[in-house]
Amino acid sequence: MENTNCLQKWFGPKRVRRDQHRDSDTALLNLVREAAWRIQGVPPPEPEPPAAPVLLPVRSAAAISWQGSAGAASYEVERSKHADGPWEVVGTDVSDADVQYRPLFSDRYALPGETWFYRVRARNAAGSSPPSNVAGPVQVESLVLIDEMRDLSNVFSSSGDLIVESKKARPAKEDMSRIRGGPGSEIVYRTIRTMQSARVYAFYPRDAVSFEFLASGDGTYWALVPAVRTDFYRGTGDYDYWKPTLYEVRGFPAGALFLKIAFKTEAQVGRVEIEHSGGQSR
Repeated sequence: MENTNCLQKWFGPKRVRRDQHRDSDTALLNLVREAAWRIQGVPPPEPEPPAAPVLLPVRSAAAISWQGSAGAASYEVERSKHADGPWEVVGTDVSDADVQYRPLFSDRYALPGETWFYRVRARNAAGSSPPSNVAGPVQVESLVLIDEMRDLSNVFSSSGDLIVESKKARPAKEDMSRIRGGPGSEIVYRTIRTMQSARVYAFYPRDAVSFEFLASGDGTYWALVPAVRTDFYRGTGDYDYWKPTLYEVRGFPAGALFLKIAFKTEAQVGRVEIEHSGGQSR
């Protein structure tokens, strides 16, 4: 799971969708570039592929980050069983601007017991960069389901008044996408292996009434699961900050494959991490 050293940074900060924002930014930069060359009375030079990014040390297949390349529009993440290849692409059109203060990519298809090497390429309209440095070997210890709440595609089921939020990022400490729900709303996750632990990052615009967390092995019979709550609220500041809270859910019952997050008041969930490393799902 994510290094706890990042927590203070995250709490201290849809795709109208994020990819649309990124496309708009790229188009604006291209217009400025072309105008600058027209002012000089010469045609703009042909764009060049970006330089290779710098892959940061990788300690978990669920937390991969890199230093970006100037002019890059997106990135590809590659992995291999060996440091010298052959390489397979496990992440395409990855943006380094979609999340704040958190890892940029999670290899959700890496299975416990496997060992992988990773590298990254930057891409733009002119082509692909050379590969980054290689990181690894990375021993996969567990599967981690990570949901950045850009939509409901990672949710198994949901009910109640749920809305994908991509506005008002400032009071949410720059979290660009969140799921807003009210009392009685629920979101349910399902994993392919037994759940071991979970983290839920949330914001409260008003009263910070705790969520209720329930686990199930079949999605029918539910049991309450305890959660340790940590509040990071330090006042509204100049931006009317909401109340950021982290829930660490542990003590899942044997065979738990479902996690239900039940809203008790208006709240916005910014990220969910579920570690599942037990036996294979039925």
